[in-house]
Amino acid sequence: MKAYLVVAILLVASLDNTTGNAAWDYGAQGPSTWQNNYTTCGSRSQSPIDIVDSAVTSQAKSVPFVTSSLSAPTSMSIHNNGHSLQVDMTGGYTITNAAFLPNSYKAVQYHFHWGNTTGSEHKLKGQQFFGEMHIVHYNTKYPNISQALNQPQGLAVLAFFIKDTASKSNVNFAKITDQIQNGFASNTNKNIPAFAPSLLLPKLSVYYRYNGSLTTPPCSETVIWTVFKEPIEISASQATILKTKVYKTGTTPVFDNFRPTQPLNGRKILKYQISGAASYKAQGFVATFLMAALVCILN
Repeated sequence: MKAYLVVAILLVASLDNTTGNAAWDYGAQGPSTWQNNYTTCGSRSQSPIDIVDSAVTSQAKSVPFVTSSLSAPTSMSIHNNGHSLQVDMTGGYTITNAAFLPNSYKAVQYHFHWGNTTGSEHKLKGQQFFGEMHIVHYNTKYPNISQALNQPQGLAVLAFFIKDTASKSNVNFAKITDQIQNGFASNTNKNIPAFAPSLLLPKLSVYYRYNGSLTTPPCSETVIWTVFKEPIEISASQATILKTKVYKTGTTPVFDNFRPTQPLNGRKILKYQISGAASYKAQGFVATFLMAALVCILN
């Protein structure tokens, strides 16, 4: 069975600048050791999670969609931080409080997690996919990501599964993989042509929402997670570029850069499914999102 990649979009500046000084990785200093230096990594509302039916509450009431522009930033650069492939956005879009979140959230970056075979961070009914993409946003009540990081509902992350079963290359995803296909060294930055993040996104008809944390140190429990069911489809050759051309040291590739799922500990997972939503697809400069009363629901 083909593996899948979860793409989660985290709207934040650069998390690498907010994770403290203690070294961490996905090997000897991997997830099982993180709480030794970052105590929050051992707390009770951690991410990622396995989205299982027994923990999901479907929202039966029909809630209207609103559209929000996920427009192209002023500029973009691609960055290999040694842990992941990250796309930084200058002048990223802002989702207003008229959309699906309790406040306005500004997009700052998105990044990827993947495995040699499977490597998504979230699971769906026990299934782990090839990887995951996160788009990171921070709450504009705060002047920057560093301050938002430690505040309730300070961050919002959109997560998307991506599967590597497409019969041909995804032309929009190629805007990323084409930039690294000849190899991308650790701690390297490269300016790339700016494009709208919405070009990468699939249909937005079903998603899950819960309160959680960053999936890397410092594991701050300040994230509103939205995990979409519909995957982004890429080809096997594009998946191979991710797992062989992003280098950790020398030409040793980064892979298996995912955190195992964490206990739910009684948290709510809400499922939203929009009837007739087959037409709701993120294209060009527009993505569709559900408007929900998160302040009441997520507490």
